[in-house]
Amino acid sequence: MQKLPDEVLTHAQDLLARDTNIDHLAGELLTLCAENVGHTALFYLTGEDLVGWRSCSGGQFSDISSWRIPTQASALYRKLLEERLPAVCKPPELGASSGGEEEMSALTGGAPSVCLVPLVIGDRPAGVLLFGSESAFSDEAAAALKNIINLFASHVEVLYETEASPTTERTGHPPKTTTRRVLAKEDEENIRRVLSKIETLPAMPGIAGKVLEMVEGADTGAQDLQRIISNDPALTARILRVANSSYYCCGMDVNTLSEAVVILGFNTLRSLVVAASVRSLYVQKPVRGTGSGKGTARFKSRQKSLWEHSVACAAISRTIAKKTGLEKPETAFVTGLLHDIGRLVICRQMPEEYERWLSQKEAVLDGSAGRSDSPGAAVLKSEYDVFSFDHCQVGAAVAGKWRLSKNMVEVISNHHSDENDPPPSQLAAIVDFSNLICMKNNIGTLSCPDINLKENRDRLNIPLTDDDLDGVLEDLGRILAAESIFI
Repeated sequence: MQKLPDEVLTHAQDLLARDTNIDHLAGELLTLCAENVGHTALFYLTGEDLVGWRSCSGGQFSDISSWRIPTQASALYRKLLEERLPAVCKPPELGASSGGEEEMSALTGGAPSVCLVPLVIGDRPAGVLLFGSESAFSDEAAAALKNIINLFASHVEVLYETEASPTTERTGHPPKTTTRRVLAKEDEENIRRVLSKIETLPAMPGIAGKVLEMVEGADTGAQDLQRIISNDPALTARILRVANSSYYCCGMDVNTLSEAVVILGFNTLRSLVVAASVRSLYVQKPVRGTGSGKGTARFKSRQKSLWEHSVACAAISRTIAKKTGLEKPETAFVTGLLHDIGRLVICRQMPEEYERWLSQKEAVLDGSAGRSDSPGAAVLKSEYDVFSFDHCQVGAAVAGKWRLSKNMVEVISNHHSDENDPPPSQLAAIVDFSNLICMKNNIGTLSCPDINLKENRDRLNIPLTDDDLDGVLEDLGRILAAESIFI
C-alpha cells in the first residue's frame, strides 16, 4: 500500500467525523458488521483521545460523540494502537464522560467479551472499532474483522487521494471518478464472504505455534526448544533426519536432539521445527469436495506445488538475507515459508474457483513479465477478479489468527509490490524478490520465465551485487536440494 503524504495522514484522523461520503462509507461498514457480528461502535483518534462517533445495533445508529477514551490512561488501548492487532477481552473501562453502566451495556450489547480492532489509515492509527456479541469472540473472528477494517481503510485512502489529487501528475491517468463514494455491492459481498468464513481459517500447528511464541521470550533457551520437540517422536525423527543431511551436518553424525541443538544452533533449529510442523497443513483434505478421484489427485498436486514453492521461497529468502546482512536471516526463512498461506486457504476452501483461477494464470502473466513492476500486481488483480479478494488479504487474516509478529504479518500482507507500492521493509523486499526468483524458475504454481530479476532487484532496493545475484541463481539447485527433505 502506498504511503500517503504527511498532510493527508494529518487530516485522516478526523475524516470519520465529517458529514461526507466517507462518513456514509463508515456507516455502511458499521451496518454490515452489526448485521453479521452484533453491536458495533466506531471511535476516531484525535490527539491522545479516542472520541466516539457512532454505534450500530439492530440496524439503528446511535450518536456516541459524548464518549471520550483517554488512551494514555489505558494500557489496553495503548497496546492496541501500538501493536495494531485486534484484541479479544472483557468489556474494558471506556472512560466515557457520560459514564454509567447502562451506557456501557448498551454500547457493547451486554456482551461477556468484546473484540477491539484498530483502524489504521496509511501508516498511522486513526481509530478503534468495538464489536460486542452474545457469544465470545474467537481468534478467527478477530483476525477476519481486522482484515475487513483494513479493506475499509484502503477505501478511505483511495477516496481521500481522489479529493486531494485531482490532476494526472502521479499516474499519468485521469483521476478516479468520485461516484464510488459508498460501499459498492461487490465489496459488501466480499466482506460478507470473509465474515462467513471466519471459523474455517486453519489453526497453527501446535508445536510450531509454541516455538514461534517461545522465541519472543527473553528467557527462552535451547533446552526449552529441545523439551518441546522431544514431546513429538515423529517430529524428533524428522529433525534428526534434516540435521544429518549434507547441507546441515558438516560431516558429523547427529544422533540426539542435544547434538542437533549444538550443531544447528537455536535459530536454525527453530526454522526446521516450524517447517516440519507447517508441512501438515499442506496434506489436508479440502473444505469442499473436489468431486471425482481425478479431482482429489489434482487437489493434492496443487497443495504439493504450493508447498514446494513455499519451501523454495524460504530457502532463497534466507540465502539473500545472509548475503545482504539482514539481522535475522532465519526470520526470513520462516516468513518466506508462510508468505503464501493465504493461497493455501483459498485452495482448500474454494477448490473449484482455484482451478478456474489456475486456468487463467498464463493469460494473467502474458505480456507482463517484461515490465519490472507488473507480475505481482497482475497476480493480485487476477485473484480479485475470480475470488473477490486476494491471497494477501486472506493470509493477513491467518497471520492475525496465529498472532505472528508484526514483521511477519506485514510481509504476508505485502509480498507483491510494484513501483507505486514499494515493500514496507527490507524483509518484505527480500521475500518479494525470492518469490519472483521462484516464478522465473518455474518453482510452484506460477511461471514467468521472462521476469527481469536485475530490474526487480533495483526496484526493490535490495543491496545485492550482480555477482551475488548470479551466485544465488547458479547455486539455486544446491539451495533447494538442502530443503528438499521437507517436501
